[in-house]
Amino acid sequence: MKEFKVNEYISLRLESEQTVIYIKGKCFHHCKSLLYNVPVKEIKDYEDIQCIDDLESICENQTEKKIVIDPESEFWAYCSNIQAWAENDYDTCLLHREISISLLKNLTDVGDPVAKRVFKAEIAKSFETGNKNIFYYLLDQNYLGHYFSEEELITIYVNRIIHDGNLKSKSNPNLLEILINRFPMSSYYYYTEILYHILEKIKDKARIPFLNNIIRLFLNENLTVITFLIKEFVITEFTVDDFAYILQNINAKFLEIMFKIYIEEKKNYKGYWYLDNDFFRAYYWEIFEKLEKVDHSLLKSGIKNIIQEDSLNAIPFLLDLEVLETLNLKLLEELIKDKNIALIDKILEFLRNHNCFYGPREKQIDLFDKFNEIAHQNLTESIFETFKKKDVHNIAGFVDSNYFYYLKENELLSLVNSPDFDFMKLILETRKKFDEFEIDDSMYYFFESLLNRMRKPVIQKCIEIFENGTFEEINTLIKSGVLWYLTIEEFSPFIEISNSKVIKELLNLLEYNYVLEGLEYYLVEMKKDNPNIIKKFMKSIFLNCNDTALEQLLLSPLLYYITLEDVLDIFDKLPLEIQDKLREIENDK
Repeated sequence: MKEFKVNEYISLRLESEQTVIYIKGKCFHHCKSLLYNVPVKEIKDYEDIQCIDDLESICENQTEKKIVIDPESEFWAYCSNIQAWAENDYDTCLLHREISISLLKNLTDVGDPVAKRVFKAEIAKSFETGNKNIFYYLLDQNYLGHYFSEEELITIYVNRIIHDGNLKSKSNPNLLEILINRFPMSSYYYYTEILYHILEKIKDKARIPFLNNIIRLFLNENLTVITFLIKEFVITEFTVDDFAYILQNINAKFLEIMFKIYIEEKKNYKGYWYLDNDFFRAYYWEIFEKLEKVDHSLLKSGIKNIIQEDSLNAIPFLLDLEVLETLNLKLLEELIKDKNIALIDKILEFLRNHNCFYGPREKQIDLFDKFNEIAHQNLTESIFETFKKKDVHNIAGFVDSNYFYYLKENELLSLVNSPDFDFMKLILETRKKFDEFEIDDSMYYFFESLLNRMRKPVIQKCIEIFENGTFEEINTLIKSGVLWYLTIEEFSPFIEISNSKVIKELLNLLEYNYVLEGLEYYLVEMKKDNPNIIKKFMKSIFLNCNDTALEQLLLSPLLYYITLEDVLDIFDKLPLEIQDKLREIENDK
């Protein structure tokens, strides 16, 4: 058995006609031959070769240049190469990279100081300038975490970011992309910490290269990596100047990518028009808060693009994340008045189709406050157009969010008295929507606000409903609570009208208790000036109601305000058992 000792760490042996490398007496590697015959006349074609790896890449498909020699000659060839490699401080250009890096790692593990220095330098160089496959190999073998201190690792990352920080270069892999895509979520925390260190280290000398890496992620639409950087507060910690630099380089692309990320994230929360994730929404708000201080024209372009390309998803994005609020009034006005976008109409259409009026509406109100400030006419036209179309769903939204607040007195009066539609009947139809979504307060607040601004016209509309409306309309009007905001004088006409079939129908449909509980207050107060008002009112009811309603009426507190003689005078034809019932009530009184 032939053996050749290179130094105290490396030796080679010829075993069974194969060359074997030993590290500190332990078998390391069975060598395979890689010999090429390069003709003298072709020497000039190989002048640019810097290392064995370059030669292999050129000749790997040229089988005619490969040569085979006997095992002993091959052994001494290996010995010569390894010795030259060791004498030149383990220069990796003199050996095939795969065996060179592996040898250096093993020599480092057994304590060779020269190998350790060269190994770390090679790893750093490979990581700073290498391709994606080298990245993955180094990460998979944990070379970075095992052989480098944290400070050394940060320096390597910084150098890599500087190397990748050329926006014109699209071939180099992006460090952030490789780190995040390579590891599962459970490993993200460690690498996020490293990124924080990087941000701290490169704040002055390499901030722009780092931002350029971010820009390349946006240009390449790498949603996964950008989403991670948002969630881990990397992007959210950028300054206003950082965002300004990014927007200057990618313009509307920034908002378009943020929009796509929002859509992907919202897929996890089906059934909601908004992103039901307060944490992720907060990340966006923090970003857009800073974007308010940069060039708004770039944001406007992005908003216009996403509306034109995908308005169905763009509107919830704009509403939920308050994107429109980042624009100054001038640019927002331009968007609203752009007929190609029809922003207000699209917002109303979306709210109608997705029942968004009946959810969190603080953002909507804030936004429409802004709309009213800069484009009152546009908003007013949208409200009138909705009534003309008799779009009950959208009208319900107006009631729920009280968008009538934005109308001036003369505009509101025109709406209430419009000959093109019956304002009050359309309002009452919206009650069905509120019942459907179990909303009780909106109609009360709406009528209270409406009466405060337009009292006489609204009361007159209510009187017309009582005089000529259907049972369903009258019933809905009573349920809406509008009557309970009236004064005694304003309520009197409704008592007179109640002599009609309306009250009879309400009682016959067992709406008695609900109706009379509200009417009791007014009737008792009105009795002070008109002693016969309750008797007159009860007479109009008893003459037509059925037995079931009559029995309910007999239990009414209103009977305590009339005498038994008054009752018998009205109901002299009642069966004896009913008269006995009335006497019992009188005796109890």
